[in-house]
Amino acid sequence: MELKQFRRRLNFRELGGYPTEDGRTIKEGVFFRSCRLSLLNERELIELDKLGLKCILDMRSQQERLSFPDPIVKGAKVCQHSGLQTKGGDDIDFSPTGMHQLGRAGKKQKEDLFMYFSWIPYDNVALKCLFEEIKNHNTPILFHCASGKDRTGVASLLILKLLGCSKKVAKHDYLLSNRYLKEFISKEYKRHPEQFNDPDAKELLLMLQGVNKKVFEAIYNNILERSGSFENYFLQEHGIDEKTMMQIRDWYLI
Repeated sequence: MELKQFRRRLNFRELGGYPTEDGRTIKEGVFFRSCRLSLLNERELIELDKLGLKCILDMRSQQERLSFPDPIVKGAKVCQHSGLQTKGGDDIDFSPTGMHQLGRAGKKQKEDLFMYFSWIPYDNVALKCLFEEIKNHNTPILFHCASGKDRTGVASLLILKLLGCSKKVAKHDYLLSNRYLKEFISKEYKRHPEQFNDPDAKELLLMLQGVNKKVFEAIYNNILERSGSFENYFLQEHGIDEKTMMQIRDWYLI
């Protein structure tokens, strides 16, 4: 659901209002997703305080956090864990140099990103922190990265599946970032018309400022292939069994 008190370009919204497959609806005012909070203006920071947040999960890299520190939000516990790393533990480099490559280099960069994004749900300290807070009923909670689209998008996908939403709903929420970030995507396309003639490079251009529906499919399908089901995934990765899942849904659905 859109939060009109925040500029759309911030990609700041909530999961409240989405329907679940059992006919219920996610409660409003519980789960918020956003870009980096340092982009909020004075008026928006006042509105942020009004949300009554109990926890903020910052999924940016250490360098991103040092460069653009989050403001202090009264009453909110802060968790800081990078949500996207290589298997060796290094943060992923989304530098313009890497994202503007053409030919074989561009194709490899795209394939690497698809692989890295597919890894996000597994062995991820940031996500383990997120679901611990949800299990402990420490909400309202806000989770964010830099632009609120990739790492944040995966976290949102998983919350929606935990609460019983369909793939269609989860995909809609994931791709909604392209609507909120349309201004930045358009500017990126205009700055780099040379990438339009290279399919892989064009996809990289979209992934720099927006999200790619193929990435959503890759992440979603990888979970099903690796875990067999989302229920198995939540049990194996976050210790959420059927009883706990039902309790969580009773807390956060109406």
